[in-house]
This record gives sequence, C-alpha cells and structure tokens, in this order.
Amino acid sequence: MGQEVRYRVRGGRPLSGTAFIQGAKNAVLPMIGAALLAAKGRTVLRNVPVIEDVYRALELAEHVGAKVEFHEAERTVVIDASALNDPERAVLPAEIAARFRGSVLFVPALMHRTGRARIEGVGGCNLGSRNLDFHYRGFARLGAEVSEDLERNHINVEASNLRGGRLYLDTPSHTGTENLIMAAVLAPGTTVIEHAALEPEVLDVIAFLTAMGARISGGGTGLITVEGVEELSAVEHTIMSDRIDAGVFAMAVAATGGEVSLVGAQLDHLGVARWKLEQMGVGFSQEGAVLHVQRDPSVPLRPINAVTSPFPGFATDLQSPLMALATLAEGESYIHEAIYDGRFALAEELNKMGSKIEVEAPAPSCTGPPTCAGPRSSPTTSVPARHWSSPDWSPKVRQSWRLVIWWTAVTPSSRRGSPRSAATWSASPPRRSRRRSSSGVGGRPPPGLSALIWKNDLLWPRTMGTISAIMP
Repeated sequence: MGQEVRYRVRGGRPLSGTAFIQGAKNAVLPMIGAALLAAKGRTVLRNVPVIEDVYRALELAEHVGAKVEFHEAERTVVIDASALNDPERAVLPAEIAARFRGSVLFVPALMHRTGRARIEGVGGCNLGSRNLDFHYRGFARLGAEVSEDLERNHINVEASNLRGGRLYLDTPSHTGTENLIMAAVLAPGTTVIEHAALEPEVLDVIAFLTAMGARISGGGTGLITVEGVEELSAVEHTIMSDRIDAGVFAMAVAATGGEVSLVGAQLDHLGVARWKLEQMGVGFSQEGAVLHVQRDPSVPLRPINAVTSPFPGFATDLQSPLMALATLAEGESYIHEAIYDGRFALAEELNKMGSKIEVEAPAPSCTGPPTCAGPRSSPTTSVPARHWSSPDWSPKVRQSWRLVIWWTAVTPSSRRGSPRSAATWSASPPRRSRRRSSSGVGGRPPPGLSALIWKNDLLWPRTMGTISAIMP
C-alpha cells in the first residue's frame, strides 16, 4: 500500500508563470523497448519523465536481462542490453504485464535477441475496447509463430525466421506503428506499413531508431518503409516534450484565464486541439522552445464541438479535460469520442459537482457555465473516496478523479452552487437548451477551499506540484 496523500485545492485564480513540460510517455516507452535491440554499448535517454509507467518499463528491461540506471534528478536513463540473449528470461511476467499495457513494446526486442517471447496476463488499460490483436497479427505477417494459452492467459511468440512483409493497420495506432517498425528493423528484406500513425511521438521513435542504424523512410506520411539491417548500435537521444501535458496546461489556462509559458512545448504538436482552443478564446504564440498560452478571464469562453481522432486530429487523451473546460463555456458544447469508449467516466463526477452533462454514447452534451460545487459542508468540501489503492478503483476512474481535482481547481467559487446527486444519462438526443447561468462569467472571486480528496499515485503529486507552482 502506497503513501496516502491529501490535497486541498483552492480554485478561482488565474494561472500565471512558467511550467516545464516533461518528456513524452508515448515516446519514451517504445524507446526503452527499442534500446534492447542494441547488442553493444549503452543507450542514454534524456528528458525521461519520472512516472510509474517508466518504472514498470525499466523493471521489465531488468527482468529480461538488461542493466538499467535511472538518474531521476537528471531525468536520464542508461540501458545496457549487451547481455540480453537468454531465451529462458524472455518472459514478461504477469505481475508487471497485467498492469502495464506497454509491455507489448518489449516483444520485438525479445524476438530478435532471443528468438522467442512470452507475455503473461496481458493488460494494463481500462479504456474500453482496446486490444492488442493487431500487434500479434503483424508479428505473424513478419514470420513469427504466435499462439495463445487460454488456460494460463499467456501469449507465446516464436521468431526463428523473421522476414520483411507488407503490413496494414486497421486503425493508425501509434503504439502499433512503433511496435511493427521495431519488429521490422532487424528482419531481412523490406517491410511496408500502410495506414501508419502520424503522431509526433512516432517520428521521434523513428529518429531514435535511425540514429541507431535503422533504415526507415516515410515517417509522417502514413506509408512507412523499413529496410532490414544486420545490427543496431546504442546511441544517446533526448525525448520530445509531452504534447498531452502541454494540452492539459493550455486547457487549465483556458479555464482560469491568465498567461503561462510552457517550456519545451511545441504548438504544432497539439494538432486540432490548438484550433479548438483558439475557437474558445485562447491565444498561442511560439517563441523558440517556449509556448506562451493566454486567455483574458473577462471574456467568456465560447462553446465548442469536437470529435476525437488520430493525430493531427483532436487527441482522445485531451477529451476529458476538454469536457471539463466545456462546462465553463457560455452555451452548449458537443464532444464525440470516436476512439476509446471508456473516456466518459468523468461526466458523472462533474455532474455531482453541478455540471450539466448528458451522455448519449459516444457523444456527451455539455452545457455551461455551471453552478458547481463538490458535496460540501462549509467551509470545506469533502469528496467521498475510497483509498486510492483499493482494487476496485480502475485506472479510468482514477483518471476521472484526477480531472475532477483539476476542474475544481480552475472553477471560480462564484460558479459553484448546489451539488447534483447523480449524472444525467440520456438515451434520447441531447436537449438544445440555451439558458445561461445567472452567476455571470469572469472576475476574481475570493478563493475558497473547494476540494478535499485522498490520493495514492506516483505521477499526480508532481503534476499538482507544477500547478501549484504557477498559481499566483
């Protein structure tokens, strides 16, 4: 059981100052897996985010035979995979794999270095209908033999004769694209991947593999060609900044007003999220490696319509904070979730705080601005919660509570009224009411103690500390 942490969140203040954007999780995890492809030397990764998934990935790397050093203060990881050659250790154990979806990113290195891989208790993600079948189908197309032990919940991969092939992704998954590229870089012959992902993280992984000696072309076009090479060398690489973190901070500025400088963020990496936030009234300007985000708190937020889609579309990982932001807009917003059907757990929690969100899967309707509050006994709000380590808290519920805390922090106390007892779930088309709250918009109400929650999480204290650092 981890350490129990209690947060009191005071909302209603515009954000100002500077935030440093950490390295991208969706880039560093495949790079840790790719580092195991190098039979000689020590791979050095910089700007590594200090998050739980990185610890799990490094734990897996050590388990299969690599030597790992994680210098947290410098955010640097050193990996030496020269001794990774024992087929008996090519096992991704259930105690890690079942909690870590990224474990599948280690399969290509194990296939090439040991000729086999076994994944026990595959899992680690509760975002609705996400499965990994297309990874294993891709490995099979490259010559691997993939079998499933249903009784033991194991997947076994034998890869004694890998070769290039033509692959097609039904959906342009960034993890799937990265994984199939890693499987192809040491396979003799030419591999073509059609309908590949366009995410910036994929391009960063391609740049990393290319520096190692891989021959990859077509990154960012949707049609990637990989020419197999005989070996890869260890290199040093700096991880790109996390565009999802940057997007969340930009939405926090949108909610509170103010101006924040995001060090390391790139405006082009936000995709459609940039245009949607601009439509709502947010301003952006790029100055070298610093992205400036500002919004005048005296000007009401405008409602928005958004549909999630792969990059450069609106990122599904930003859909939940956009929903919270939409509750503050003057009017009705519509959000369609086209990728992961488990993203709407947040709606019920926001409704408990006074928002008006109607969910008709997969498109919720959000009417704002709200008169919002947590269930409170003045002057302190208590959010009823079980201990965060309780096994019946799924990751998506934990994510929902993270966003409830964030939403509470950025909601002015003048907009908080009586709580709602439950979410409104509607099977009929959402009503198009245009009534507005009489509480008005903007201003700087006196800060009030607006949330109290128990939390046990490795990443969240760092995020909360960053938000606190840029509060005036």
